[in-house]
Amino acid sequence: MDTRRTDMRDGRPFQGKDRRPFVSKKPVRYFDAPSDAVGHTVKESHVYTRKKKAFDSTADFVAFDDDTTTTVQRKQKHIDRRKPQDEPEVDLINDVPAERNRDRRLNDVPGVPKEKLKKFNRGKALDANGLRTHFHKKLLRQREKKIQFSKRQAARTEILHAEASGFLEVEDALEDTARVTQKDLAKTVDIQSQAKNFDLQLNDFGPYGFQYTRNGRYLMLFGKQGHVATMDWITKKLMCEFHVQESIACGQWLHQETMMALGQKQWVNIYDSKGVELHCIKKLFQVLTMDFLPYHFLLATGSERGYLSWLDISVGQMVSQFNTKNGRLAVMKKNPSNAVMHLGHSNGTVSLWSPNVPEPLVKFLSHHTAVRALDIDASGRYMATTGNDRRVKIWDLRKYQTVQELDVFQSPVSMDFSQTALLAIGMDKNVQVYKDVGLTQAPQLYMQHYVKNGLRHVEFCPYEDVLGCGFSEGFSSLLIPGSGEAHFDAIETNPFQSKRQRQEMEVHSLLEKIPSELIGLDPSQIGQIHQPSLQETLEQKARTLFVNVPKVEFTPKYKALGGSAGWTKRKETVREEKKRQQIKQAIAERKKLIETMADEDEEAEVPANSDRPKSVFDRFIKKKINA
Repeated sequence: MDTRRTDMRDGRPFQGKDRRPFVSKKPVRYFDAPSDAVGHTVKESHVYTRKKKAFDSTADFVAFDDDTTTTVQRKQKHIDRRKPQDEPEVDLINDVPAERNRDRRLNDVPGVPKEKLKKFNRGKALDANGLRTHFHKKLLRQREKKIQFSKRQAARTEILHAEASGFLEVEDALEDTARVTQKDLAKTVDIQSQAKNFDLQLNDFGPYGFQYTRNGRYLMLFGKQGHVATMDWITKKLMCEFHVQESIACGQWLHQETMMALGQKQWVNIYDSKGVELHCIKKLFQVLTMDFLPYHFLLATGSERGYLSWLDISVGQMVSQFNTKNGRLAVMKKNPSNAVMHLGHSNGTVSLWSPNVPEPLVKFLSHHTAVRALDIDASGRYMATTGNDRRVKIWDLRKYQTVQELDVFQSPVSMDFSQTALLAIGMDKNVQVYKDVGLTQAPQLYMQHYVKNGLRHVEFCPYEDVLGCGFSEGFSSLLIPGSGEAHFDAIETNPFQSKRQRQEMEVHSLLEKIPSELIGLDPSQIGQIHQPSLQETLEQKARTLFVNVPKVEFTPKYKALGGSAGWTKRKETVREEKKRQQIKQAIAERKKLIETMADEDEEAEVPANSDRPKSVFDRFIKKKINA
């Protein structure tokens, strides 16, 4: 009796664990098979059902037919699809033609054109042959490899920058971009850009000033009569709104959107993003203008009485406070490249100030009338000033000379440079934007817009093609194509940062804070070696020759058994011993200096019969007579 169970799916008996079909007939042997089935593959005209073992990739195929069963051994064919050995494949790896490793084909790094590498050049490589030890040579070579790697990575990363800032262009030479209005732009741009063009009607507490954050995400509005509002201007979400019950002269965001400073009637007050007052700084009295240095955490202010102050907001201490002696300070801007403050005065002069020097670093006459507004571009190379004479001057800060001059029909009240070097000039009713500022030709009028009376402030939004205008009846957001930088550094300023990223950025910025002592006209002097002048050398020699023994302060340990006499004796002993050591050290330094000066005098001696031309100062040189 056949005890094997039957597979219910196909009706055939089950044999073993692999569901291999049971063959009812005896397998055909090779000598019993027909002549056409030996040594030949299965014909295509025959229809077969092939099955193989799951655990063996080289199993035999069993072909089933209605009458016969044929087992055909599968032949593995190793097909080499690679190129012949006599034709090596050549690829560009790291800008050097080399033979590609076939085993690591997917790990190869694509090459970078040399034109892009020149853009990110880090300078000439250092020569390691001048170093003595192999260890330092190895360190230098590793450093150069890292520099070359960073250069290639920076060039490759530029591929991801698909966006680019573009300006308005006209098809016909007779057309002018200045005639394009905001309504015309709103009809042609996308929906997201249309949402950035809006007006806020605020008729009660104007005229309004405003400021964008560094990442261009948040907007702060402050009216002269005390109204304050902060918002995410892209999503139109209001963060806080309150009234300070007194006049506001100026406002400033601090290192993040969580803190802001307002220059009120008497003092400067610090508020958080919810409108809660955090601090009242009474050392800053009657402030008219303020600016913030983000890398130094300094709040710079100019007051009604002419005082310029720097406040460190990280520790709450006053760094410096100077009297400029030029009267009321209402015009002030920072230089983004070196953090030097530029002040405009009522006598037509512009002065540059640092918290380390009580006098202006540079002072020059810019206008014959009072300076109304000024601003510096993002590179720190050009400065624009304007006065009551209705003239706008562009200055080259490397030479402190005028590059361009421009006449306007009204006295400007506010000016601002964009990230792409566009200059916005705000007058009473008109806002004009100029292009090609600082070049050889005259600036071209790019766009213009008319507002209601009482314009107070104009400012470009960072990383957006938007210009904000604050006037007596509210705020307007204008579309200015090409004014914003297309790419932003998410490590420095990220408009889309989360709460966790904002907290991490605050900690890193505090750790990377630059001391105020490093603020100066030339930031490149920080990495240079100080060469002492002649006056400094003479002063150092005088201090060494005529050194005064310092007073030694010593408090001995009190001992109950010794009494006061022993306590005084030990004190005098230690004092005399330290005094003796300091005198010996001063004498040794004095002898060393005298010997050095004597050697210099011997080198300066000349023989009496020297052929050197005579001079009036030869009477002071010791004569050396040769034997």
